[in-house]
Amino acid sequence: MKPPSTLADNHLEMSTGRLAQVEDELKRLKIFGEASSSQGPPAARLKAKLKRAQLLLATEQQKLAEQASRLGQIEAQLKTYNRKFNLASTRKLWAIVDLEEKNKEARQLAEDLKKAEDFLVVERESRSAREVELQGQVKRLEEELKASCATLKTYQEAEPGRIAVLKQ
Repeated sequence: MKPPSTLADNHLEMSTGRLAQVEDELKRLKIFGEASSSQGPPAARLKAKLKRAQLLLATEQQKLAEQASRLGQIEAQLKTYNRKFNLASTRKLWAIVDLEEKNKEARQLAEDLKKAEDFLVVERESRSAREVELQGQVKRLEEELKASCATLKTYQEAEPGRIAVLKQ
């Protein structure tokens, strides 16, 4: 299917061709009428044909004017559609640029998030190792405390006996 302007151009060319044919017929009839006016009766017939040809020419000229007007409307509409299309294309390109920029930012944020997650994993592991180390120290200190308590208890039990020995 051809675009509207091409169809209108083709129709306009056909109408222009038809108009040229009618004009040629009119010229031929005028020439024939002038030549036959000296001959007599066929002139009335030719004048009637001439009148019909003139009416046909006027009709074709009217059609041509209407088609030219319609062609102008179609061309104006086509320009409007072209402007809208160009505007939409420009907006699309800006949207693509914005989307690419946002994707770039998203990739950077994803990379930063991955680094933060890796840091947290390392931090957890180091804290776990430190926690194990501290738990070991707590157990050792608890054992030392138990030993000290046992020594203190032994000392306290022996102490009343020493005080009695010192008094004597």
